[in-house]
Amino acid sequence: MTMRIEYVNHGVANRFSDRIEINKHLKNYPQLLRPILRHEMQHTNKTFSGKDLRLDLAHNKIKNVDMLNFMIRHPKSLTHFLPLYWTRRSGFVLDFNLFFIWGMTFGIGWFVLFMLGMFT
Repeated sequence: MTMRIEYVNHGVANRFSDRIEINKHLKNYPQLLRPILRHEMQHTNKTFSGKDLRLDLAHNKIKNVDMLNFMIRHPKSLTHFLPLYWTRRSGFVLDFNLFFIWGMTFGIGWFVLFMLGMFT
């Protein structure tokens, strides 16, 4: 099955069951576009799966400096980090992987603060 690519003006990239939405400005950043498309093609069509989570947590071939430069020049791409957002095309979009990642981040942060509080 061929995955349809739809260019949008927000986020970086997101895979849905019938398409991949990718930021239209990435066309001007081939060093980012190719690896991001490869990454999105590796995702499953499931709402949440261990494979997708491992893929999102794994090291990728994108230079952080290039991605930071892109995000500074295109601030709407920062919505990529939101686990819940709304678009006209899709309505509310819930990214379970990001919910899990943010939950783990805050959980570890609270644990560290709790431990620091115990020893002060």
